Amino acid sequence: RDAGRRGEAIEAAAFAVEATQDASPALRAEALYLHGQTLRSVDPFAGAAQLDAAMLVATSSGHDRLAAEAGVLLAHTAAAMRSEVMARRAIRATEAASQRYGGDPRIAVGLLGARSELAYNAADYPLALRLATSSLAEAATLDPGLRARVLFSMARTRIRIGTPESLAQAVIELGQCLQTEIELYGPEHPGVAETQLTLGDALLALKDFESAKVRYTDALRILELSAAPDDGSIAALLNNLSLVDVELGAYEQAQSRLVRSLEIRSRTLGDQHPDTAMVRENLGNLARERGDFEGAVEHLQNAVTTYKVALGPGHPWVQETEASLGLAWLEWGHALHAEDDAAGAERAYGHAAVLGDLQTQRDATGQLLLTEPV
Repeated sequence: RDAGRRGEAIEAAAFAVEATQDASPALRAEALYLHGQTLRSVDPFAGAAQLDAAMLVATSSGHDRLAAEAGVLLAHTAAAMRSEVMARRAIRATEAASQRYGGDPRIAVGLLGARSELAYNAADYPLALRLATSSLAEAATLDPGLRARVLFSMARTRIRIGTPESLAQAVIELGQCLQTEIELYGPEHPGVAETQLTLGDALLALKDFESAKVRYTDALRILELSAAPDDGSIAALLNNLSLVDVELGAYEQAQSRLVRSLEIRSRTLGDQHPDTAMVRENLGNLARERGDFEGAVEHLQNAVTTYKVALGPGHPWVQETEASLGLAWLEWGHALHAEDDAAGAERAYGHAAVLGDLQTQRDATGQLLLTEPV
């Protein structure tokens, strides 16, 4: 695990779980914890199940420190899966276990991080940043690796805030995080790849596309050496590399990367997960860019439906994707109008008008001719 060889670590941890079925509760809980810890990056659902089992076994046998360690990692895993109910249950269990044995600063930092992750998921980025920032000083006194992870969380949130100042600060924080991780784990570690990926995100937001592609490509190289083919980080990298490809005009390469990313997300997270929907959203935007308005509408409608169910109708991602969907219908209407398909154009314009703040223009016979954003 520490050398970044995830596949071997998962196999060894799975063997430990099998071998400790009749062992003491403490040893059993430790094996379950190790298996969940190694598995969560590849299969978060299975990893969460093992961490949950570890927490329950440790709690029932009075091993409260291990219960707290499993609980805080379960909280982070559940938050990453956007399972708020599971995350909050794990936070409460971790707090209770921590109180029973007296607690320690590392668990406290981890709990702040889990709450920050939940605020991030709810798009409350100022709160997420405050929670992460409040744990930085404590993390720095405990462990340079822990400090690096807090810096990573802060930078990721700053990217979502998205102001030029926030993005510039994110690049600085990710640079510090990357330097620490390389010193601690070496340049080929999966954690380094994750930070390179996020640094690429910051550079992409700053429209430094060439630098972003360098970071993304290096991260993908590391993960393809060490991670399982279905690793979620590989899917995220392929998704983000496609955005750079689009900006650089490499549409075919962007399409290929997104299709592969969607296959991974669908297999590991399911079709109704917001991360899967994000890839569909990008496929829809790429289809719009290439003039395939029918494909754009299909992908974007799918993404909107998933976001509404998973995140709620008021979430910013729903609003952003509905705006893109409205434009796709609008552009499809223009294309159909140019082809003299009046009925098709009117239907497309009607969908666009429902989704956006639009006004319609009709000729003397009442036929809808054009729709423009107000």
